[in-house]
Amino acid sequence: MKKTALILILLIIGSQLFSQVLNERKKPSEEVFKVFAGLFFPINQWNNGDFDGESYFMTEDGGILAIPKLDTGTGWGVTSGWSSIYPGQKLSWVMKSSFSISQSFHSGEFEGETMDASFLLFSMYISGGIQLFDRVTLLAGCGWDIPYFLFIKDGYIEGTERSDLTYWDFQGINGGIGLDIKVTENFSITAQGDYRLIDFGTGNYNGDSLPVEYFGTETWHGKIGIIYYDTLNE
Repeated sequence: MKKTALILILLIIGSQLFSQVLNERKKPSEEVFKVFAGLFFPINQWNNGDFDGESYFMTEDGGILAIPKLDTGTGWGVTSGWSSIYPGQKLSWVMKSSFSISQSFHSGEFEGETMDASFLLFSMYISGGIQLFDRVTLLAGCGWDIPYFLFIKDGYIEGTERSDLTYWDFQGINGGIGLDIKVTENFSITAQGDYRLIDFGTGNYNGDSLPVEYFGTETWHGKIGIIYYDTLNE
């Protein structure tokens, strides 16, 4: 229900902005089409939801799949995509579509013991907004996380033995706002904040796989980066 409501709200806001800016457009032939690629640094928060450092799943053999408490972490990310700019008399409408891969690293603990993790995310994102003063672009959008993986070091416990654990799924969704500031004709600095809903349904350990009751987190994630744009229809 929360995911559906989030999508509907973003679509309503986007359609209203789109209709207003279309009234400002000059000529459809003045559309500017660009492709882009860039690097960014994600900031991912995990200190809420089901990640309490005490919960776990148990296998038929008595092994434990831990759900650690994880601190906020950062890492690396790459993105690419395309954007269309529709010039207007006062404002310009911008539409963007992108695909990104990122990984963040998190320190954590489970029942008082250290248990670190990393989060690998593949995400598609669609956004729209307005361009001000030919340099500043304000954007709002939504995205789908398909798939994503949480790698937990020594997250599987069976007696005195420990091994690595991976939770994964492909039902993540996010929505948020962003800012793009043009520094030169081709380079921009970008920042974005998203409210992300992530659920996990499978745990992999020691070559085995265990379907688990869905659990996850609802939290804010952010990123800052630099983007290179190339105009194709100059």
